[in-house]
Amino acid sequence: MKKYISNFKRFKFFLNNCKKEIIIFLILSFIATILSVFLPTISGIMINNILNKEFNLVIVFLIISALVKVVNVICNLLSTKIFLKLRKKMVLNIRKYVCNITLNLSINVFHIYGQGNFLNKIQSDTSRISNYFTVIKDSFLSIFSSFGTLIVILFLNPIIGLYFFICCVITFLIRYYGIKKSLYYKNINLKKLDDNSNLLSQIYRGVKDIKTLNLKDNFKEKTNDSFENISELEYKSNYYLDYYSKITNFLESIFLGGMILLSMLLIKNELLTTSTFILILMNRGKVFNFTTRLSTLVNNFGQFDLSFNRIISILDYDRESFGKKKIGKLEGNIEFKNVSFSYDNNNEIISNFNLIINKNSFNTIIGDNGSGKSTLFSLITKMYSLNSGKIFLDNYDINELDEESIRNNIALVTQQPFLFNLSIKENLELIDNNFGNIKRVCKIVGLDKKINSLEKKYDSILNDDATNFSGGEKQRLAIARVLLTNAKILLFDEITNNLDRDAIKSINELIDKLKGKYTIIMITHDIECIKNSDRIIILKKGKIIGDGDHNNLLKNNKFYKKINSLKK
Repeated sequence: MKKYISNFKRFKFFLNNCKKEIIIFLILSFIATILSVFLPTISGIMINNILNKEFNLVIVFLIISALVKVVNVICNLLSTKIFLKLRKKMVLNIRKYVCNITLNLSINVFHIYGQGNFLNKIQSDTSRISNYFTVIKDSFLSIFSSFGTLIVILFLNPIIGLYFFICCVITFLIRYYGIKKSLYYKNINLKKLDDNSNLLSQIYRGVKDIKTLNLKDNFKEKTNDSFENISELEYKSNYYLDYYSKITNFLESIFLGGMILLSMLLIKNELLTTSTFILILMNRGKVFNFTTRLSTLVNNFGQFDLSFNRIISILDYDRESFGKKKIGKLEGNIEFKNVSFSYDNNNEIISNFNLIINKNSFNTIIGDNGSGKSTLFSLITKMYSLNSGKIFLDNYDINELDEESIRNNIALVTQQPFLFNLSIKENLELIDNNFGNIKRVCKIVGLDKKINSLEKKYDSILNDDATNFSGGEKQRLAIARVLLTNAKILLFDEITNNLDRDAIKSINELIDKLKGKYTIIMITHDIECIKNSDRIIILKKGKIIGDGDHNNLLKNNKFYKKINSLKK
C-alpha cells in the first residue's frame, strides 16, 4: 500500500497542469453516475404503475426518464471529451519529462541497460499507461454505477441485497487470485521484452557484421528463443486472467439461480413484491458487473503500476553531474592535475595523471589499446566524473562548470560519428540554422562541391549511418558539424582509422587548416598526422611515457621509434 501511495504522489506531478480538466471531469462524471443509478429506480416505478394500471403516471415518468437519459448522454459526451484532453496532457507530460531525464543520465547507464530498455519504457510503457488510465476511468464510473444499484437493492430488500453482497465478495476473491498470478507473469514478461528490444536493436545496428560473418542462423535462434519465452509468458498471464474469470462467470449463473429461488421464498412469505422482484431481476447484471469491473480495475491498476514503476525507475538511475558556474568563451587551455579514474571503481585506467595543454596547440596522443587515450576524452567532455584529482579549463575547475560551459566549448569527433537519418542541411541545422554558416563550414571541410553535385544538394537525405557517403566524407561532415558549434577545443578520436590513404590525406590537410585557430587534441595512429603536430604525447597504462615533438621523440623514445618504423 505504501508503494501505491508513493507512486500516486509521483503520478500527481504529471497532472499538475490538468487541474481544471480534472475538476470538470469529476463533476460531469458524478452527475452522469447519479443519473445512471436513478434510471433503474424510475424504471421500477413505471413497472409498479403499469401493474397498478396508473397509466398517466407511467407517461409522466417516461418523460422524466427520457430527460434524464438526455442529460446523462450530454454529461457522458462532455466528460469523454474532457478526459481525452486530460489523457493527452498526462501522456505528453510523462513522455517529455522521461525523455528529458533520459538525456541527462550518465553515459554509463546506457552501456549497462541498453537502448532497447529505454525505448520500451518511453514508447510502450507510456502507451500502456494511457490505455490503462482509460480503462481505470471506465471501471471507476461503472463501479460507482453498479455500487449505486447494489445500494438501491439493499434499500428495496435487505435480504436479497445482502445475498448479492456475499456473492460479489466470493467472485471478487476468486478473480483477484487470478489477477495476482497474471500480474506476476506480466512483470516478468515486461523485463523479457526489454531484453528482446535490446537484442533486436543490436541485430539491426550490427546487421552488416551478422551477414558478413554468416551469423544469421545464430541470431535467428536467439530471437526465436526470445520470442518463444515472451509468448509463453503472455500465454500464462492471459490464461490465469481468463481462467478465473470463466470460473466466476459460471458461479454468477449459479448465484442468479439462487437469487431467484430466494426471491420465490420471499414472495411466498410476502417479504417481497412481484414488481420489486422484476426490478431487481432487471438490474442483476449491474450488480454482477460490480465484481467484474472491480476486478478489471484492480487488474488494470496493477498493470498501470507495473508500467509506471518501470518509467519512474529511470528517475533513479545515475545522472550526469555538473556545477553551477557559467562562463562564456574559453581560450582553450587544459590541465589534468593528479587525475585518477576507473570505470568499475577497481582497476584504474588513469592513475595520478598530470598534463598541461596550451591554447591553440595541435597535440596528438598515441599509445597501445587500453592505455587510456579515449578515457581522457571522456573525462574532458564530462561523460564520466573523476575518481580523484582535478581537470582545469582555463583555470576553471571542470566540476564547478555547468553543462553548457563545458559542451559549448569542447567538441568531439569519434571514429564512427553518428549522423542522423535526416537531410545534410537538417543534420547541420541541429547546431546552427544559419544556412550561410553551414555552406561556409562545408567549404572549409571540402564538402560543398560534393553536396552541390547531388540531385537535392543540401536537402539530400543521409541514409541510416550515412551509408551513401564514404568514410572520409562522413568524417568531414562530422568535422563541419563541430566547427559550427564554435567550440574552442576540438577532440578527434581515431578519425582517420579505417580510411583509405587519399581520405586520410584529405583529413590531415583539413586539420592543418585548423591549426593555430583551435586547441586540437587528436588520438591517431597515422604517422603523417603525428609528425605534423606541435606535440606528441605517448601513453602506456594511463601514464605518460613520452612527451615532445617528432624529432625529439625520434631520438629519445624507443616506443616512438618503433611506431615510426612500422608506419613507414
